[in-house]
Amino acid sequence: MARTHAIPFLALALLAAAAFAAQPPASATRPAATATKPAATAPAPIPAPVQQAFQQKFPAAANPTWTQTADKNYQAAFTVQQAATTAQFDPAGKWLETKTAIPLSAIAPGTLQAIRNQMQGYKVTATYSRERPAPDGLTYLAVLDNGTELVTAECSPEGSILDQTTTPKP
Repeated sequence: MARTHAIPFLALALLAAAAFAAQPPASATRPAATATKPAATAPAPIPAPVQQAFQQKFPAAANPTWTQTADKNYQAAFTVQQAATTAQFDPAGKWLETKTAIPLSAIAPGTLQAIRNQMQGYKVTATYSRERPAPDGLTYLAVLDNGTELVTAECSPEGSILDQTTTPKP
């Protein structure tokens, strides 16, 4: 009885080994990691609803670079009016958010003052606007560095710090 099960098992093992050997090395197919979304991968074809929603929302954007996030959404990286921008859509094409790199001077004055008051000893290293569908709307992100850790603070235009995450520096 054991011999009859061994032959199909060996055949399956040989087929699996042949298929594995025919694949290119992982380094040849693995996309480069990004600083903002290390879990993102190059997706298979972008679903038509996602492409259509992107083109409708960002008609001036040319040649976006697409990745699929760990939560299976689609993120496009592109430039709008010389500003680095990312936009995220769910698989059905629903727009989830847009992040745009902005100069520190473009942050609302109340937000900038709140960051300076609450994060003394930190230097602002990057700033972004984040737009989401209502009711969230517009918020600002500031990446701050105190030499030993990085803090990303999400702030309202009025100056409230809504959320913050801290990461030790490598």
